[in-house]
Amino acid sequence: MNKKGFTLMEVLIVVIIIAGLAAVAYPAYRTSVERARASEAVTMLGTIQAAQEKHFVNYEEYGQNFNDINDFVPAISNFDPSKDFFYTEYFKYTLTDDDSVTAERVDKNHNALNKGYELSAQYNKGFIKCSVLNNSEDGEKVCSSLTDKDKVDDFYPIGGQPSN
Repeated sequence: MNKKGFTLMEVLIVVIIIAGLAAVAYPAYRTSVERARASEAVTMLGTIQAAQEKHFVNYEEYGQNFNDINDFVPAISNFDPSKDFFYTEYFKYTLTDDDSVTAERVDKNHNALNKGYELSAQYNKGFIKCSVLNNSEDGEKVCSSLTDKDKVDDFYPIGGQPSN
């Protein structure tokens, strides 16, 4: 007698193997997605940093809001240049009083999310900081993947090296 099909045991083994592979792959997938989102912030911070440097060359001061920075207009619908912050889908970008700009990870309702890292750029430093928050393993993975530089104190420099 020739039976066709799978036994319950064979199906169960296949399901267990697939579940095991998914359990191993999902954390790597999450880190890759977060790294891609952080790359958006690195690009935006670099653009803001360059526009602020150009503004400083022309006016000998950094812009206090985005309206001051003539060469910066992001292609987003909710941009209000009279403010010192704006939102994209994944980040809130804020000009600060210490001549820097920060990128804070947010959800779709603009509530802060703790993903274990924070990005910032001081205009006159020539690099972007990816700071690992609370010794977060996820933050460490994201920050280290954004640069080939070694960690300095609690952050990774992106695009340059901090001077001592």
